[in-house]
Order: sequence, then C-alpha cells, then structure tokens
Amino acid sequence: MHAIGRTDEGGASKWRSVVARIEQEFAAGGYRAGGPFPTLLALCGQHGISNTTGRRVLQELKNRGYIASRGRAGTRVLRTSQQRQAVYLCLRPETLQGGAAVLASVHFIHAFMAGFAASDPGRLFELAPLSSDFLIRHLDRFAGCPVLISASVVTRIRDGRAQIDQALADRLHARLQPIFFHGFPGLGNVIQLGTDLHASLALPVRHLVRQGHTRIGLVLGDTRSIWFQARLQGYLDTLHEAGLGFAPERVVVVEDPADAAGSAELDRLLAPASGLTAVACATDRHALALLERCRRLGVRVPDDLAVTGSDDIPEARLSLPALTSVSGRDRDKGAFAAELLARRLGGETLEPVEHRFAPQLIVRTSSQKDRAKRVERPRAAGRSRAKQVG
Repeated sequence: MHAIGRTDEGGASKWRSVVARIEQEFAAGGYRAGGPFPTLLALCGQHGISNTTGRRVLQELKNRGYIASRGRAGTRVLRTSQQRQAVYLCLRPETLQGGAAVLASVHFIHAFMAGFAASDPGRLFELAPLSSDFLIRHLDRFAGCPVLISASVVTRIRDGRAQIDQALADRLHARLQPIFFHGFPGLGNVIQLGTDLHASLALPVRHLVRQGHTRIGLVLGDTRSIWFQARLQGYLDTLHEAGLGFAPERVVVVEDPADAAGSAELDRLLAPASGLTAVACATDRHALALLERCRRLGVRVPDDLAVTGSDDIPEARLSLPALTSVSGRDRDKGAFAAELLARRLGGETLEPVEHRFAPQLIVRTSSQKDRAKRVERPRAAGRSRAKQVG
C-alpha cells in the first residue's frame, strides 16, 4: 500500500538537494541579510518536502550560519554567501608580538577565541587579531566592521595600578560600537562581557567557610587597582556573611609573587603565629607562588593549610596538589560574543550594557582532602544592575 500525499524519496539526498538549491537562491539575491526566511510550513510547500525533511533543511541552514531563529520575530537570514565575515579581535600590542604562539599561551584569550569559533553563530565569522595601536590610529578604516576589543586596551598603569581610560573607551564606542570582552566594574557606557569579580573571591571564601575554616587569609595585588577592588570586597562581604571578623594582618598585598619581597610577605602568612588554616588568593599566580613557599617551608597542603586561587589557568590543574580555582568562563564569553554579533548582523540594535558572567568554583585537592572535582556557582546576589549571564 502506498501512502497518499507528499513523499520524500531518498530522504538523505533530498534535504541536501534542497539546501543546495536554497544556497543558489541566496547567491542569486533571492534573500537579503536581516530579512525573513520562510516558515517550516511555507518551506515544505515551496519544495514539496515533508515536515521531517523540512526540519532537517532548516537545521542544516542554521548550522551553516545562513539563518537563525529569533523567537516571535521568526527565522531571519544572517548571510547570503558562503564567505565568512571578518571580525577584528583587538588586543594590546605586546600580546600580539609573538603571534599565534603567544595567543595560545594567554589562556583566557585562547579560551575566548575557542568558544567564539566553536559556537553556531561563530560559523558566520573569521577572527582576525589586530593591534590596538593600529586600530586607534586608523579608526575610520574599521567603521561598520564587527570589532571585539579586550578591555585591557582601555586601561592605563599609573603609579603601579590599573586605571580605566574612559575617554578612550567612549571614543571607541562612538566610532565603532565594539564589544569589549574581559570587562570589569567601572567601565561604563559600552557593550562589555565581564566576570563578576566580587563573586570570584566570594565563592572560594564561602567554600573554605563550609570546610570549617574560620581564620582565612587573603593574598592579592594592589587594592587600588580595578582588578582587585571588587575581589577584596568579595572577601570582606563573605567574612561578614559568615559572622567572621576581619583582621587586617591576615591580608597581604603582593605585587609580584615571584620576587623576594613577595616571598617575604607570603612567608609571614605561613608563620605559625598567624594562626591561619586557609588562604584565598585573588589570582592563580599568587596561589601557585604560595604553594611553592609551602613546599619550601614544609607546610602541608591541604592538611596544614587550605589554599585557593582564581582564574583557573592551566597550571592550576597541573600543580601538586591540584589548585582549587575559579573559572571566569571565557569560552562562554566567546560564544556569547558571537551570538551578539550575529544578532546585530540580523538587524538588532545592541545597547551599552555589561553582560556579567557568574564564575564557577572548581574544587580540587588544595582545599579539601577529597579529590573529587566539584563545580559551584555563586548565589543570586542582586548586587549589580548589570545583566547576569548564567
């Protein structure tokens, strides 16, 4: 018995032939970027295919970056050619001096780029790293082009601490409307993707409290720097939340954990007189230096002292013991940046806003004897008007 109605012969080849036909229509100007694409019902009627084949065609067109679903706005055309659009990834000159090898060694940039490229919207684009010096000198050349800028480009080091160059940020936004990534509190009136730095230290301190620690030290950089102000506040707020008092002598500021002065400050925290049972570090670099001092001084981690870091650099996973750390979710930021650019390509206007990603705590051996790895997310805090992501 034969079914009455529409049939698909050679189902696998059928959807491929329909996709090829639609690609030809794209190339011939049958659709415009940003315009609507037919519904499933209309698509099936136009090409004489079943709903099943029609869904496969739509999925393949999405996978190839031609179309995207926009909820109530329906399905929109993102592009009409197979050529990917260049996206300029603007970085500080010193990051680019070593080429691809340096980019791969800077873990957060590498993770951001990997997340961007692996995402479905990322299929639309080709990342092109670019020196910030060149971009700033030739702004007019990049007008109308998609641009991603590391927020470090608009920071300046003054008196040993990082400060925001808001005038430069405003100028870049006015001319290019770029998306800033690896943003931070205080950078205003731009589109930026950042990590909740307050939570990046609150999370490990809260974890240490749950482990039973009540005397928790802190190692961080210059507290006048934008990178450490929110982290310090996260430490203080979490101590208060747990009903623990703040003791200034338990906090050390270490500019360079590798130099002699930094080592001396770390040794002060490790002295028996400090009474500390745990130390939270604002970066993994600080934490790794502390682990090295523990090894030299015979302090057992985590038996004598629990240690946590932040940033989740590759060395954190490879250290002995493996370091508990906090991930800023750089891959997720890269994927979200690609989504924002695709939405803009589809005609959406992006308003200045900080998209703040909730960090993840990666628990490893350095803060508990149990070697099982766990991931924790921060509590919903409602402490910022920024858009919280995940």
